[in-house]
Amino acid sequence: MTKVIFGNHSSVLVPRKDMDNINQFYLEVLGGKLMQADPDRDFIRLGDNFFIAFLYGEVEDVSEIHRQPVGVPESQKLTGK
Repeated sequence: MTKVIFGNHSSVLVPRKDMDNINQFYLEVLGGKLMQADPDRDFIRLGDNFFIAFLYGEVEDVSEIHRQPVGVPESQKLTGK
């Protein structure tokens, strides 16, 4: 059986205007727990060990966010075994 591991955390850059909607969805709908909050970021835990950091900025349009691919360490690549 193949085992896939995605890790236990993620971070997302989002427009500051979406802060209330993000909190409502992740806390009220998904049942997450707000672990730490300040005006520029929220750290939310989902389940026992998955964390999402929401970094708030003045992003008007998603096309303004510069994305760079992140490599997957050899130890976490699918092996098909």
